[in-house]
Amino acid sequence: MNTSVCPVSPPDWRDASTSIYGQPVQKCETGTGGYNTGRLLQLQINLNPYSNSYNATQYRDAGISAACPINADWQIVNSYCDQSSGFTNGYKILVEKDMNPYSSSSNSQRTRTIYDPTNCPDASPNWQFSYDYCQMDGNGFYNFYHVYVYVDVNPNSVTYNNQTTTIWYEPYACPSPPSYQYVSSYCETDVDGINTGFKINIYQDMNPYSTSYGSRYNNYVYDPVNCPNNSPNYQPVNSYCETTVSGNTGFYITVYMDINGSSSTYGETYTNSVYNPGMCPPPCIYTCYGEGYKCVNNFCEYGVKKSFGSVYQWGYDPTYGYGEYWFCIFRYEWSDGSQGPDILISSGYNGSFCFSEI
Repeated sequence: MNTSVCPVSPPDWRDASTSIYGQPVQKCETGTGGYNTGRLLQLQINLNPYSNSYNATQYRDAGISAACPINADWQIVNSYCDQSSGFTNGYKILVEKDMNPYSSSSNSQRTRTIYDPTNCPDASPNWQFSYDYCQMDGNGFYNFYHVYVYVDVNPNSVTYNNQTTTIWYEPYACPSPPSYQYVSSYCETDVDGINTGFKINIYQDMNPYSTSYGSRYNNYVYDPVNCPNNSPNYQPVNSYCETTVSGNTGFYITVYMDINGSSSTYGETYTNSVYNPGMCPPPCIYTCYGEGYKCVNNFCEYGVKKSFGSVYQWGYDPTYGYGEYWFCIFRYEWSDGSQGPDILISSGYNGSFCFSEI
């Protein structure tokens, strides 16, 4: 066969529309590592029966196609536990690299965070309230500050069981009461400078935060040992009725003696006299006096006033003044038959008024 004069027809490559020999009609071109290059390959078949490659297939380059996207291939190249807050917190940071040589981000790296408490245990403190108290200054006085205590309850934390505090100025929750402390004492004395037996202890509020800071108060304590009571203590030791040669005067006498051995007047006495005729009845002559009264058998008796006629003479009348008038003559008469002196009472111009007992 003379192929040089009549050469074999070249292949007649036609795009296939169906799969041939199990080959896909179209496919994406892959390069190094089996990654898409972004180019589309179209299946072709040789339809020239006189060609040496009749019915053979091949793929042609159909160009860049969205059907063959170039995707980044992020693969983990490193990892570590997140310690951005200074301690592991349960999260792991993955370092990834784009291994696709055809990707726009080829060979670049990125990080991704996942929760992995197994390999990266959460060591962040978990502060929980434990208790609170009111703060004192260096001298032991409350200063209005409220202290709240928190405990780390995370066993994976490096500060596990440690405490931390927050402090707030809260005068209502943490008031500062007065703190009265002893400063001095002295013995109480009366107006005469004599010990009463009481010791006075002086206390002063030493709390500089208290509203009564610097104020004082006195505490009275009976302390006869350190403050012996040397004031006189007069007690009654005797009593009697005052008398004269005529008998009781009606006065009751009480004798008082100072019985305090610490007193400068110890053993001295004084008397107190009180008129008490019930306790010390005096003779009738001391108490029976006044018009119409007379002691009869030691009893003060008020007599009967009787008329004994009248007399006309010069004298004083409370109605008419001085002149000559009738005067009634009266005498008091008592149960023992005795009579008193005449008593003249003016009856003015009417002498008959006098003849009746009054």
